[in-house]
Amino acid sequence: MSTYTKFSAVAPYRGYPSPYHRSHGGSAGYPNGIAVASDAPAIVTGTADITAAGLYGIVGLLDGETLILTVNGVNHTLILNGATNVATEAAFLAAIMVQWPNLSARQAGALNNKLQLRTLGRPQALPKSIIVGAGSANAHLGLTAATTTALAGTAKPAIVGGRPVLSLSFPP
Repeated sequence: MSTYTKFSAVAPYRGYPSPYHRSHGGSAGYPNGIAVASDAPAIVTGTADITAAGLYGIVGLLDGETLILTVNGVNHTLILNGATNVATEAAFLAAIMVQWPNLSARQAGALNNKLQLRTLGRPQALPKSIIVGAGSANAHLGLTAATTTALAGTAKPAIVGGRPVLSLSFPP
């Protein structure tokens, strides 16, 4: 039987934050607390219509283009081929999930026609992140080279009734 811990934290100790934690960002970005990674996925949603005619197939706009992503620190380039991995929209979404196994690719947005990339799995790489590289397919997919990272919470040590207490909070 396996166990699963939803949140991970470093337990504070008397005298926190120590000079070590201060010099390594322990208190700089998290006043009175330490960073805690959550199960929240990193999500990137494109702005272009991925259901548009003319994107797929051997004469499609995506044929010969590249998609470059770094997911949880692992970088790959997917070379798009109109005869195989961008023959159809379904083939394209499947090719993304084969190239990046810790990523889901699906339609999203108000009209369910935008590309959404979302990290998967338990907190294996904390915090989870997606970095969109400078791939030539970005314009057709509505992606911009940038970093998207999952939300992190804050752990705040306190003394309640003479005992140390660690409270975890995450933004809505």
